[in-house]
Amino acid sequence: MAKIKLNRPAGSIAGANDGNTPAILSLVFAILGWLVLPFIGALVAVITGHIGRKRAKAGAPRGGMALAGLILGYLWLLAAVALVAMMISAYPAYENYVQKMKAAQAAQVQENSGDVLNSELDEVAANNPADALGMAKLWVAARVSKGTPLNEISEELKLSPAQQQYWRSIRIQQGTINAIPAKGDGKQALVLLSMQNGNKLMWVCGGQIPDMAQAECSQ
Repeated sequence: MAKIKLNRPAGSIAGANDGNTPAILSLVFAILGWLVLPFIGALVAVITGHIGRKRAKAGAPRGGMALAGLILGYLWLLAAVALVAMMISAYPAYENYVQKMKAAQAAQVQENSGDVLNSELDEVAANNPADALGMAKLWVAARVSKGTPLNEISEELKLSPAQQQYWRSIRIQQGTINAIPAKGDGKQALVLLSMQNGNKLMWVCGGQIPDMAQAECSQ
């Protein structure tokens, strides 16, 4: 029996065999764009989606897949643009917050350190050792005025060589000043006990009161 051979147009053969690969790639890369390939996946999905839609209009199948890939790809790109815009608009507020935090930390460090007190003490007590005790009392009073409880005020003063002629050490411990004279065995300390009455501080001297501290204790 003779075989009958049918000739088909070239466009018809291509349309039958072509499964609209760009449409498939568009959907696949769109999904990958949301999962593992954020920017590249969305970009490829948009490009191949447009190609797939064009072929679908010419009669190729899977036009819906190309449309789905296009939508997912554009949604990712729009979301990325919105996120970047939000970050740019929020950056000044974030920078302002960081500056405020740095300023607060610097103020806290300065408050907790005794640098200011010690620099002022370097200029006193060269001729009058009682001035060192007065400065320590002022330091405690300043902290109390800022709302710091007495039991949280502790500081060790750094004594200059001039002050070391009179004092072995001066420490503020929970609002109480302990001063050990340079002369002696170092076991007898002058104690200035602070007592708070509202916003005012009262001081009571105890322990061994050396002659050089009589003026401060008599106030």
